Amino acid sequence: MATEHPPRDRQIDAQIDRLIDEDAGQHPRDEIKRLAHDSASELQEAPVQQFVPNLVHNDVKGHLVHDNAVRSDDDL
Repeated sequence: MATEHPPRDRQIDAQIDRLIDEDAGQHPRDEIKRLAHDSASELQEAPVQQFVPNLVHNDVKGHLVHDNAVRSDDDL
């Protein structure tokens, strides 16, 4: 019998898929997954867990946008 993931984990997995799609191959999938899991781990004790998947998305998205900006500056 397969182990069922808790709802929060499924929602974070959905956010990871969304981030990978939005990123359109600019960053390695494994990097996005690592960033998301690191962010989720930092929020493990957050008092309101229902917001964690969205916070993870925003945190990782901000990191990826910042990384793209740094890359663009390096290209100048």
